[in-house]
Amino acid sequence: MTRAPADQSEATPGCSFVMSVGSNLHRLPSRDKGPTSVWGSGCYGGDEASAKTCLTKKMIEEADLTVAALRGPLSLDLVAAHCSTPLPSGEKVVPLGDPGMILPWLYQPRVSDRGRLAVLVVPHFSDAAFITNHLKHHSARVMQPGCPWRDLVDAMTSADLVLSSALHPLVVAEAYGVPAAWLRDPNLPTQQSSSSAEGTFKYHDYYLGTGRQLPISACDTVQTSGHAERGSGRNESDPRRWKSHIFGQRDR
Repeated sequence: MTRAPADQSEATPGCSFVMSVGSNLHRLPSRDKGPTSVWGSGCYGGDEASAKTCLTKKMIEEADLTVAALRGPLSLDLVAAHCSTPLPSGEKVVPLGDPGMILPWLYQPRVSDRGRLAVLVVPHFSDAAFITNHLKHHSARVMQPGCPWRDLVDAMTSADLVLSSALHPLVVAEAYGVPAAWLRDPNLPTQQSSSSAEGTFKYHDYYLGTGRQLPISACDTVQTSGHAERGSGRNESDPRRWKSHIFGQRDR
């Protein structure tokens, strides 16, 4: 890593950038700031149409860009559409997948002394207060998005099921072989739901990059990356039950 400042305006001449983990391709530095390597990033947008407006041909042409990997095929299509060659790196095949998938090679979770969890809920920061409030009388454990990341991974690997309204808890849980389901309620007001505010593009991109389609309702089925469900068989581990607890109690 280059330790380049997050604020590109303060980048020192001659520095290099590495972009990875997240929907950040619309923030490509221009070539006068230095060369940029993309390693697993994705495009930003609520849907494919809006993603096309977030990453433009001009952005790519003005960047000194090398693409080593991308999050998924939808991001690949958008990048490739703006390039005269298949990709700025000249490669015809680009690895796909969110970088969070390699975390098991970098971190061995600690065994929890609290026993196994039936359900762990990890809300998006914009949903945290809403979801936590609606689960206060139920047995699912809620981990807040700002907690130390090692504590979060430890808790995930101690759960039979992870539910999240954010993308990366799903990525990390599945990387460790834990069944995970996306919490989404399109009826929630935009200011209360990351799902409504951010749309589905990045989720489609991730799921397609792992050879799957995004479920119509991700809480109605648990899809894993080839891993068998480890659930205990208790009703608490049924994601449909927890969806009704979280989204079925609000005032209509």
